[in-house]
Amino acid sequence: MVINKTYNQKGLHFLSNMFICDIIYKNKKFKSSEHLYQYLKVDETAIWWLETIRNAEFPAIAKKLTKNKKCPLKQDYKKVSLENMWLCLYLKFNQNPELKLYLTKVPDEDLTEYNYWNDRFWGISIQTEKGKDMLGYLYRNLKKIFIKELENE
Repeated sequence: MVINKTYNQKGLHFLSNMFICDIIYKNKKFKSSEHLYQYLKVDETAIWWLETIRNAEFPAIAKKLTKNKKCPLKQDYKKVSLENMWLCLYLKFNQNPELKLYLTKVPDEDLTEYNYWNDRFWGISIQTEKGKDMLGYLYRNLKKIFIKELENE
């Protein structure tokens, strides 16, 4: 995955967390994996914030809301960010069979998260060519799981 322009050129825009697709979590509907990921950062007692994030018109707005200094984030949200992202991606693809099938067809080299905003945890910075590429790691592992599931059907 090389930034949004390449997503669209290769038809991989569905990999983006900003891609609109329904996800159900705890009987609540989310518009994207980004909506759910941001929701999972927020303290469970902050109902207004949770519902505002869940119902945000666009994924970027959901993301922006958690950056507001008044938004009460869970103290451990950074420690569980990888597990939360795994959950979001798993639900996204498992609940949307067409996307799940598309993911299984993407070559592994296209599942690397290159980015221009210098995020070296979720991806690889195109400025420094350094990063952990945790998003790519999650995608490649989900792909393996889904391929095995499809083989066993």
